[in-house]
Amino acid sequence: MIIYRLSLKISLMVDRSMILVTGGSGQLGRKLVVRLIESGYKVRAHYRSRVKADRWCPAKAEAVFGDLLEPSWLEKATTDCRYVVHCAAKVSLRPMAIEPMRSINVEGTRAVIRACRKAAVKRLVHVSSTAAVGGSKGEMLDETAEFNLAGSGIPYFECKRESELLVLQANSDDFETVVVNPSIMISPPDRRLEPSDKKRFPKFLPFYFDFGINVVDTRDVVDGIILAFEKGRPGERYILGGENIDANKLFELTKKYLDIKKPRLKVPLFLLFLAGALWEAATFYKDRKPPLNRAIVRLARSRFYYDSSKAKNELGWQPRPLEQSIKEILEAIDYGIDS
Repeated sequence: MIIYRLSLKISLMVDRSMILVTGGSGQLGRKLVVRLIESGYKVRAHYRSRVKADRWCPAKAEAVFGDLLEPSWLEKATTDCRYVVHCAAKVSLRPMAIEPMRSINVEGTRAVIRACRKAAVKRLVHVSSTAAVGGSKGEMLDETAEFNLAGSGIPYFECKRESELLVLQANSDDFETVVVNPSIMISPPDRRLEPSDKKRFPKFLPFYFDFGINVVDTRDVVDGIILAFEKGRPGERYILGGENIDANKLFELTKKYLDIKKPRLKVPLFLLFLAGALWEAATFYKDRKPPLNRAIVRLARSRFYYDSSKAKNELGWQPRPLEQSIKEILEAIDYGIDS
């Protein structure tokens, strides 16, 4: 194993072949493209339109255009690429028909795999999500957890799980695949916030309910992807999660850094469920998406806590503490510092 990692690292240090990054305009993709260029790689970045490329594509990257719903562009995009990082996906926690979600996240991934094989791509890193790992009753989940979110009413979970299984099953001696599973990502804004933006921050929260989530800095996920690309074992998945926090921890942080007090009213889940049902009914005939619905409320029954020991031990990944991320985000908001 040590010999394999060393030989792979050496080959990647010498080999600066073209890397295709799909989803180059996303929160993650645009930071990954910049970091790869800074690390000396040649990058071909994918965008859905020239407008997005004009905004996000660095001068040193080659832009390609296309939609995963019409994947014919992938053949040209993967030509002469030795490596591919697949970030493009449709992200939504709202209930919706599963087929539109599958068309992008599953069939789009299948098309990426097909194009990679045809172009003799050596290694594909697929950006999945901890949504494909599952939820728990409070214990931390690792890469061996049994997926338990099927039938949750949120098609995103099932589609992310299905797409990463396609990638892992495609692994072979001549086509290496690695999966990374980031948790909820936060990062500094891409622009200086104006006073009008800051006024939108809530002064107080009217109520709260129990929950448990994992939060990670987007910049650390970028580091994790590159480490998985350089060191990850073929056919493996790596959770890229930061800190596990509950409601009390969140309110401790919002009080400390934003001076927002903890709400006094704790709403039980059955009332939230009722509110979600009523909101769905109120918007049913108006062709609007309710901000709260029963499927989302059901998620509050689970805790989304994750263990990233595998990424730390095998890849040497070290995410920054959550409070450090918060301080840097607030600094960027106040001073407009690029991060």
